[in-house]
Amino acid sequence: MDGTSSTYTRREALGLLARAGAGAGLLAASGALGALPALAAPARTIDRPLRVHHDAAIGPFLQPYIDKFNELYAPLKAEGSYVPQDYHAVTETQFLGGSVDYDVPFADPGHTKKWFKAGWIQSIDDFPGIADLKADSIDAALTEIQLDGKVVALPYYVGTEHFFYNSEMLDKVGAKPPEDWGTFIDVCMALKSKGVVDYPFSPYWTRDFTLIWYQFQAHAWAEGAQALFDDKFNPVFETDPACLAVMNTWHQLFAEQLVPPDILATSYGNTGQIFGAGRSAFIVRYQLELKNFNDATKSLIAGKAKNALLPGKTHTTNLWVSDWFMTASTPDRDAAWQLLSFLGGKDKDGEYYTPKKLIGLDYGLGFCYKSLFNDPDIVKSWGQWSDPDIIKAQTANSKTVGPVINETWYTEFTEKFSVSLQKGVSGELPPDAALKEGADFVRSKLTPS
Repeated sequence: MDGTSSTYTRREALGLLARAGAGAGLLAASGALGALPALAAPARTIDRPLRVHHDAAIGPFLQPYIDKFNELYAPLKAEGSYVPQDYHAVTETQFLGGSVDYDVPFADPGHTKKWFKAGWIQSIDDFPGIADLKADSIDAALTEIQLDGKVVALPYYVGTEHFFYNSEMLDKVGAKPPEDWGTFIDVCMALKSKGVVDYPFSPYWTRDFTLIWYQFQAHAWAEGAQALFDDKFNPVFETDPACLAVMNTWHQLFAEQLVPPDILATSYGNTGQIFGAGRSAFIVRYQLELKNFNDATKSLIAGKAKNALLPGKTHTTNLWVSDWFMTASTPDRDAAWQLLSFLGGKDKDGEYYTPKKLIGLDYGLGFCYKSLFNDPDIVKSWGQWSDPDIIKAQTANSKTVGPVINETWYTEFTEKFSVSLQKGVSGELPPDAALKEGADFVRSKLTPS
């Protein structure tokens, strides 16, 4: 046992778990959608196995579910189609070359609009059961699986930033989980001054996968920020007082050494190790990490890691969705729908088989279906490592960054703004100048050259 929250580094971050907008340069084209692409040719009986397309790091973990599909849906057969290197880049190359012999690929946030406009994936809005899935979806997730009101994807998993704390450390200073960031700083100072822990907060302020940008979104929403971009993608975060408050708070935490001094250069995996080894009292990340923090085989603080609502004026957090799609080239839409629905929706018996078992029970990740939050098996399982009512409430109180995620410049923005945010944290730039640097980049992309 090494005291880590898990060994989640590259495998999970590149596959199912983190991504957080990774895949530079592959975001969707800008502009209005226009007419929906035509659907694929009329269905015919497929003469090969249906294929689930995934990256090779995580894809094999789907095999028990592919086996279950084959058991339930015989004579239909499914198999895996795995990409050993950069999944999104290779998949786009395959789409461009027309060498697509798979039916249900996945993608992380930011690819939907581009893939749909290019005609690589198709609308699934006409299939039976879509209306029920929409009705059971949390509102924030709906914005991620639809284009122009048409469903073009089913959710793979839902990521939300949650607030975790070490209950034993807080007990030592007689503190409760802080409800606002001013109290948060006070508790951090008490923990440090009383020798409980040197660096009370271990935030994901790394540029890896632009996670500092995701943390900024969550903190800004919690402080009451409005839309970070307006409906024309102008960067309104620059002038939002809540966003400036976030930057001032982050700089104070850094300047007063309430976070590790090298936190800006600490990798994704090592940040989790700080909390999991009992070397910090607070961390913010998605719920899967809490499951591992409370696993005695992976963590030194099992049983002490708890969850609470994100501190702030509104306690709102951010949300993102990775998706399953149907390729436009699938030779049998009806058969492909059976597989897609099994993976991202309901199985033939009307049960959320894969979302519940793979996402909710195996991984402890989030999902978009409201009814699953009340499922007895989910509540019992999550109750072993979290307060499931708080997870439910926090997920319901979430926002997405909106359609800007599909603009061609968005990935470059998140990479550059992550640098600006780090400058604002360290004091290399004043907090307002860090926000302006990010906003100036966006304006440079919106202004015709």
